Formats: sequence, C-alpha cells, structure tokens
Amino acid sequence: MADELPGDFDVVVLGTGMPESIVAAALSRVGQKVLHIDRNEYYSGQWASFNLENINKWTKEVSGEHDLEHPTIDEDTILQPGETLSRLDLCVKGKTYFNIATEYHVSDEEPVLDKTDKSNESKNEKTENSSQVLPEETKDEDLNKESVTKSGEPAEQSKPNTETLPKQKSEETKPPQTEKIVEKESKKSWTATKLKKEWRKFNLDLAPRLLYCAGNMVELLISSDIAKYCEFRTVTRVLTFLNDKLEKVPCSRADVFSSKDVSMLEKRMLMKLLTFCADYTNHEDQYQDFADKPFKDFLKSQKLTKNICHFVQHSIAMVTDTVSTTEGLARTKKFLHSLGRYGNTAFLWPLYGSGELPQSFCRMCAVFGGVYCLRTAVSAVIHGADNKCAGVVLTNGQRVNCKYFIIESSYANPEDLKYKAKRHVNRGIFITDKSVLHTEDQQLSLMYLPDSDDGDRPTAVLELPPSSMTCPQGLHAVHMSRAGSGDIHPRDDLKAVTQKLFDSTDKEQPNVLWSMYFSQTYYEDLSRGERTPDNIILLSGPGPEIDLNDIVTQTRQIFADIMPDEEFLPRPPNPEDIIYVDENEATVGESNQQSDFTEENKETGTEASTVTETVTDSQTDKTASNEGNESKETEEKKGTEVTSTPSDELTPYTDNSTISQSEKGKNNLSQEIQVDQS
Repeated sequence: MADELPGDFDVVVLGTGMPESIVAAALSRVGQKVLHIDRNEYYSGQWASFNLENINKWTKEVSGEHDLEHPTIDEDTILQPGETLSRLDLCVKGKTYFNIATEYHVSDEEPVLDKTDKSNESKNEKTENSSQVLPEETKDEDLNKESVTKSGEPAEQSKPNTETLPKQKSEETKPPQTEKIVEKESKKSWTATKLKKEWRKFNLDLAPRLLYCAGNMVELLISSDIAKYCEFRTVTRVLTFLNDKLEKVPCSRADVFSSKDVSMLEKRMLMKLLTFCADYTNHEDQYQDFADKPFKDFLKSQKLTKNICHFVQHSIAMVTDTVSTTEGLARTKKFLHSLGRYGNTAFLWPLYGSGELPQSFCRMCAVFGGVYCLRTAVSAVIHGADNKCAGVVLTNGQRVNCKYFIIESSYANPEDLKYKAKRHVNRGIFITDKSVLHTEDQQLSLMYLPDSDDGDRPTAVLELPPSSMTCPQGLHAVHMSRAGSGDIHPRDDLKAVTQKLFDSTDKEQPNVLWSMYFSQTYYEDLSRGERTPDNIILLSGPGPEIDLNDIVTQTRQIFADIMPDEEFLPRPPNPEDIIYVDENEATVGESNQQSDFTEENKETGTEASTVTETVTDSQTDKTASNEGNESKETEEKKGTEVTSTPSDELTPYTDNSTISQSEKGKNNLSQEIQVDQS
C-alpha cells in the first residue's frame, strides 16, 4: 500500500499512541489530509495491549531484532533547491524500554499421578462431562431447583465454562470446608503449557489507564461520538492496606454508612470532610491558611483520625505527602464528582484493555479520510530553505510533502528533544490464580499504596478480573506502576508490594503464575529543540499517571495551535440525516429553487431544516460507508449485542445486563447498550 500513497498531505503523524491518535482524529475530522504511520505492525504504540503470545514477540522487537532499515535516498531526485535532509535513528533498542524480564512461575509439565489418582481423575472427568452435556440427567430434581433458586436461571444456562467446572461441582455437592480445598487444587493445576494454550484470551497493557467518570476523556468520547467504538466496565472497589490488612475504602455515601471497618464517629468525620471537599471552592476561608502547605497537614488540622486521613489522602485524592492542599482538594473534588455518574464508582476501565482507546480514535480518523500505514516509519525529515519541515522520506523511499509533522518522542533524534527531565516508570504485569481480596463477585480493584521509605513514589495497582476481558476465567491480571528512581530494577522496586499481595507463605493470597517487569522512558515537559523546525510537534510517551485527563488537555492545545478557528473533534453527522445528491440532482434542485422535501414539510406544518448536513461529493459518501463498516466490525469484534442511537452519553459496563444512561449534553440525546452476559 505504501507504494501507492499520495505525495501531499496536510499532516503526517508518526506513531499511533494515545495523544498522536487523538490529534490525528481531530485534524481529519475538520478536513485535513492526514497520513498516520507506525513502525510497528500493531496500533497504539507504547499504549498497546497484547495477548500472551504477542507480548513475548514484543520483548524481541524492542530489543532491536526487527528494526526497519533506511532506504537508499537519491537526494538529487528527491530534494528541491535549498532543501536538506535530516536522518532519523530507526534503532529502537534501549530507547524506550529496558530492564525487561519475563518468567513463568509454574512448571511446564502436568503433575505426575499414580494409578489410583488417574482412575479417580478419570471418574471425575466423566462425571463433569456428563454434567456439562446433560445436566438434567446427572442432577436430581431437588438440586436443579436449588440451582434455579440460587442463580435465577435454569441450571444449564448458568453453568460455568469448562475451566471452572471443578469449582462448580464442589459448590453443589461438597460441604464448604471441602469446597475451599477443591478450589485450591483446581487453581494449582495451572501450568505454563495451559497458560500458553489460553494465549488468545489475554489482553495485557503496556501502560494501563483508567478514566474518571466525569473526566476530560469521557467528555471527549461523548461529544465526539467515539464512544460507540468503546466498551467499558466500572472499577468496583478501591483497596488499601490499613494496619497491614487489605481493606475496602469507603468512598461514596453508601460505602461510608455500610462499612464495618469505620466507627460511627469516623463516618461522621468522613462525610463532613467529603461534603466540604466537593464544594471547597466556595469555602476558601476554611483552607486558605493551608493553601500552599501539604495536604497532609490540612487533614491533620481537621482533627481526623489516622484511618480517615489515610483513606482521603492515599485512596481518594491519591496524592503524596508533599502535594499542596490546593491540589489535594482539587483531586478529591474530581474523584467525588465522578462518583454516581455510572454507578457507585469514580472510574471506568476500557474492555479488552486501554490499548483499545487509541484504536477508537484511529477509526474516527480513517472514517474522515485519514490514511494508515503500519510497519512504516520516517527515514528522514526534509528541511526547507525557511527552516521548516517541507516533508518526510518514508522507509520505502517515497517523499511525502506536509505542512505539519507530529512525531512521538521515541522516533525523534536526541537533538530534537527539549525537556525538563528524562524519567522512567517501573512496571510489573502479573497473572494470578485468584483475587487479592476474594469475594463472591468478580471485582475490578484499584490500589494506590504509599511507601513508608519513599513517600514521593507510591505504587498504583490495578487488578483485573475475567469480566474485564483481559484474562481467561479463573485468573486475574494485575498491573503495577511506580515512578522509577536511579538504576533500581523494577523487580526490586516493586518487591515490597508484591510480597504484601502475593505472599507465597500465605495460602489465602494468590499465586503468581506468570510475571513481566520492564522500565518505560518518558519525558517531563517535552518540547522541540532549539534548531527543530516550528512545524514539527513532539509528543511524549505514557508516564506514571493512572488517568488520561492530562492527555486530553495536551492534545486540545496542539490542535488549537494548528487549527485555531476549528472545533476540537465535533460530533460527526448522523448518517440517517445525510442526503446524498449527485451533480445532476444538485443542478435540478438549483433550477427549481425548492425541493419536494421542503414542500412536503410545508404541507405538514414542519420545518424543512431537519437535515443536518448535505453531502455533495463522493468522498464523503465513502466516508459514511466506511463509518458503518467500522461500526459493524467493532460490534462483531466485541461479541456483544449493541443497539445504539446518536448519543451525548457514554454507557459503561456494569453488572447489570441493560444500562441506560442519559444526562444533559449538547443535543440531549441518549444511548442504550445491551450486553449479553450468558
């Protein structure tokens, strides 16, 4: 496809990460010709999600085994008078990722059983198989009634998949004490071979991010109608360590009054403080003496208990000891204002991983004419006589002219980067056999754990159950992120938290089946170098933050600098409201001065202005068709039944089978998503 690329674009975007994809979609939406390329064979760049097999391939790619090569460039043919070439470094080894280590913590072979064990196992398998195929014949009538009473569904509809059949059997036929033993034996049966066989069911993020329910990203998804390409699940609980014990943090009013870990006095203290924080801007007199002092000191001044101070600072505001009171109150307010919008939670998680979000913006860009090329990069930048970027030379040797060149930092040369500090994030990904705090329902958990030895570097932990579409049934995916320091390996940097959550000596805690550690580089306050042309825009990779609010703010500013008079990602027209008119029909309409549609509206007493947009060119015709195809592909990919109408509201996944949310939006429209969870 690269050989057939047009030679002129308004913008060339190098990298398909989150900020690059948002900017590309925004520019394409307002009519700019966008070429969006990536050196990888997958979308999302540093924000990507991988299954278990592809994440192992990724470790080889970032080690430089599959680097692209520079083409032979004939400068006399490609360059015009006064132009010069600046080569980009195509090597990726050590640029962004280092300290990569993966390991299976289970054997690669099935456990050896003696003849007695084998015969018992064979009998159990026959019983399980017969129960799976003909549940009515293997269970008596009383047991069937009990199953219906517990689940609300017939037994054959509520039966689990084959991975959890041993557990289900123990629940129905064994006493509770035996049930725990059988469950543990089932979970210990995982081997490296079994994990590899389930490789397609994993979606592991390089940089997992959550969305505040009332945050900038959710508002952008709603206003741009990109929400139709996404599906979400709510973060159901926030956890923290209190007195060396993992506890659920009471965040909302319902949590506070239902919590058994908080005394009645503490409940009153907490509710009074949260009520103040939600409206703190109207009560400056109550905090102005602490405005520039640490938030921690302000909480102490409110005569709160140690537990309440810990809940608010580390689990609601999620700030360190040095953060100012003004910022701490702002973070608390943001959390509280996100509660209740999509249930009793402040955060949303994108199903199939946060790597799906950049792809959603790429789809919007493609719908409006953006051109995509994977496994393609920029070999050289062409500088014009006015020291502006006149174009680029791709790795296939083709010259492409452009007005702006947007580049992700890992593609740029060191002399083109200007930044306050070069930092890195230490990350860990773990596959475990159960939750860190077991409950009957699958819980999506968030933890923000401070370090007593280094309070400025807390660890963010995200535990994802199978319902988040990140791992198979019976397993959990756990992500850890912590701002790096010096040359400390991520395994050592995260050791204190992993020992607390995955203590191998504690049988109640989960077992780690597979782990991966790596360090990821990012730049703080990144901008272009002094000699870099001003029409080249650089974007940094993901940092240690857990949300996406800063990314939206950054991309809005970049778009405003390029297109100051245009709206940032406006809602696209509804295909049902578009009238397709060819040139002949347009001529007839002009000669008649009035269309039949207008006359009909006059007769019925309605206005003729119900059509929001008239499309007269074939390119937009293709665009609308592409939009329909993309939407269809998205629905097929997720495997869910989706019925949607134009919306100003995003509907996340919760435990309910049908969710209908509507709030005040630009058009006061609503959206309904129906999920088949059988």
